[in-house]
Amino acid sequence: MTKQQELERYLQEKKDSIVSLIPALHKAKALYGELTPDVQRLVADGLGLPLSRVAAAATFYSAFNGMDDGAADDRFLTPQKTGPMLEHPSGYAAARKYLKDDIDMIVLLREGKVRGRSGSGFPVADKWELTMNTPGDVKYIVANGSEGEGDTYKDYLLMVQKPELVIEGVLICGLYTGISKAVVYIRAEYDKAYASMQKAVEEAYAAGVLGENVLGSGRRFDLEAVRGGGAYVCGEETALLEMLEGRRSEPRLKPPYPGTCGLYGKPTIINNVETFAAAASLVLHGAEAFRNAGTAETGGTKLYTVSGAVKRPGVYELPHSVTLRAVLELAGGKAVKGFQVGGGATGCFGNASRLDTVLDYGPMRAAGLSLGTGAIRFIGENEGIPKLALKSIAFLKDQSCGVCTACRYGLAELTELLEKLINGEGNEETLSEAKRVCAYVGQNSRCAHGQAAPQAFESAVRAFPAEFEALCRKEDEHEHFAL
Repeated sequence: MTKQQELERYLQEKKDSIVSLIPALHKAKALYGELTPDVQRLVADGLGLPLSRVAAAATFYSAFNGMDDGAADDRFLTPQKTGPMLEHPSGYAAARKYLKDDIDMIVLLREGKVRGRSGSGFPVADKWELTMNTPGDVKYIVANGSEGEGDTYKDYLLMVQKPELVIEGVLICGLYTGISKAVVYIRAEYDKAYASMQKAVEEAYAAGVLGENVLGSGRRFDLEAVRGGGAYVCGEETALLEMLEGRRSEPRLKPPYPGTCGLYGKPTIINNVETFAAAASLVLHGAEAFRNAGTAETGGTKLYTVSGAVKRPGVYELPHSVTLRAVLELAGGKAVKGFQVGGGATGCFGNASRLDTVLDYGPMRAAGLSLGTGAIRFIGENEGIPKLALKSIAFLKDQSCGVCTACRYGLAELTELLEKLINGEGNEETLSEAKRVCAYVGQNSRCAHGQAAPQAFESAVRAFPAEFEALCRKEDEHEHFAL
């Protein structure tokens, strides 16, 4: 069989899939090595799409044009501390229990105080209920495994080591809400995660867990594992929907929200993969045990990716009641000047005075921090905070989809101002201008990418003002700090 014949057969099969274009481009690139205009035309003809649409996707996503958004770090695939989620048994026991006991998931989710694990902490019951109660002949579920935040690998661990758990949570959601079509989205750089999820999906179909007669219930549920094209902005739910539909991942204006108008304009539940894992754990262990593992505000355990100035970096499953200081001690850290929590891009900086903050949404907000993705990077005494803040802002500048002026130009200008300060070419006015740019970007960006982008810099200035003041005075004392 020639390359063209193999591609044409694959494209014919993908026509009936929920997601077709991005997987087709991955297949074409694997066969031909590069997506030349002729290869793009083969894909367009095979899927019945305009060539312009195929070309737009092929030239936008890093997986197809040679850019590198950062490889996965396999050191985080062995958890440092496990709990109910990471110790969840195989065999789909939670899904079987759900079917046997006919559980009311909305009630259970509320009793368990389950909140989304993607960063916003939105009550999961509210999302599921909104889509379930929205009229529609076709609805979708999307499990978001984008995880583009630096220093974050908890979803990577789940998808590689516990793919059944992710599938099980999505399946329970579908069985309860009556939704029969789902997608698990995996970050483009996560080769092992995609292979693991794809294998688990195939095995689930073979075992009757997915397909036309789920676990003998007479109900149908279909799920696809989809590898992304490589774009940090796909962590934003509407940008992810654009990618799944085969377009550039440019976020949509909201409202309407995905719960009522999502994938292909249909009501769609979108949750982080850890959220679905938590839902399956909730079903297996019950609301009381789930609440007891959390706080009065948020039930269950959370996966934290711990890195930086610690002896034992890795993923830790811990209750929401734990403090930053307790995590530091568990990971073998000692004297640190502070931390960045929530992710290596939009994560907030805090100094050592905030180490006793509880890792729950309310206490974190009160401390001027954000739990985000649960990534915690502890910062050593000799590390320079301005350089770490610049690293975050520069990454976000490079990952902007470019659709709105505030984000596209604002982050570029902010990067230049920070570089100017760090290179000893700035002053107090430079710092003031950086603050003004932050306010403009945060207030005028159309999606969470730009809206959250300034918080790394703003929180760094709040937590470590002396280091930025020293740069304004062009003092040499900051030079001993290094990344």
